[in-house]
Amino acid sequence: MGMSDERLAEAGALLERMAERVFGDGGVTRQIATGEWNGSLSDEAKFDLAELLEVTAERVRWTRQHAAGLEPASRAVDLVAGHAAGDPTWLPLNRKERYYTGTVLPMLVASDGFAHLHRFLELCGLPEVSIEKSLETMRELTFYTEYGFAESVFTDTDKLAWPDLLNADTPDVVIAGPDWLVAVEAKMFHNPNASALEAQMGRQAKLVDYWATTRGLDPLRVRHVLLLPEPLAERVGSLQYPVVTWEQVLQRYDIVGPRYWARALAVALARHPELQSRLGTGGKNADDVLTGEAIVAAHAEGSNQFDQIGRSGGLTGTSFASDIASGAWRTVSYEVRQGALPGNRNWFPMADFITATGGTPPPVAEE
Repeated sequence: MGMSDERLAEAGALLERMAERVFGDGGVTRQIATGEWNGSLSDEAKFDLAELLEVTAERVRWTRQHAAGLEPASRAVDLVAGHAAGDPTWLPLNRKERYYTGTVLPMLVASDGFAHLHRFLELCGLPEVSIEKSLETMRELTFYTEYGFAESVFTDTDKLAWPDLLNADTPDVVIAGPDWLVAVEAKMFHNPNASALEAQMGRQAKLVDYWATTRGLDPLRVRHVLLLPEPLAERVGSLQYPVVTWEQVLQRYDIVGPRYWARALAVALARHPELQSRLGTGGKNADDVLTGEAIVAAHAEGSNQFDQIGRSGGLTGTSFASDIASGAWRTVSYEVRQGALPGNRNWFPMADFITATGGTPPPVAEE
């Protein structure tokens, strides 16, 4: 009998033993069903217990269906029909990257009390990390999304623990245990080129290395990865940082993850070709092409990854002056890059663009 056979048999035996105590003759559910517990519980406790029992029943039903052979969500034909047909009962699909990193991903990989988190850690290159399967255990685990490290070092205790407040990008997702760390930078519909991805990961690496060094982590227990849609991963090709695809995540969580969130990811990936941002096909100096509105929004969110912007004639040229005077800057597509181009009059600091459009410029980066 192979390892998978043994694992399945052990899991079945474990559930059988627990089920006998809970569902067997004289078990807890029989006592509840016959009203024996009614007098010992408050109304609030009764409602809480009822919901737990309903969820347990649904999990049992789903497990039985899977044992009979069910079709994973990503292969179900009707998953994307409503969205693809522009069904007016649906709101337009959320294209915000932070929705997928801050909501969809955690809902999949952290479900059932982190019971399935090991699948994502394996994809990221940490197959040896084990997570206890328990809904009630408080684990030594950090799970942060949309994390801002600099603004989180706030108390005197934090400042003593983290004395070097690096001015560096923070990854989208940070997952850490007592002796391991995974940092994830994700893209969904944004379409950066390889050099922009490498540059962003390089800036983040300073912070990831600082975390690992300060906490004395073994470098072999630290992973810094990109999470990309498969088409983008194929387009940018080989990078110096490991890449995990959203398609791999969906494949690993199609069955064990909650149905709604597996569907949400399946829909996003199915519609990726039509919803991805326009490729950055600007001049040779550009890392990407973004509208002025997208640039300002990224600055406001603290997610801007570029410090230079290009426009014919530069900051004082007639083109940019017209953009500002007419308000067209919101929809104009600008070339952007990381790193100044001395002597090139068409490029100017992003801080000047933010100021010209009415925002507060970003702080000057420290060397």
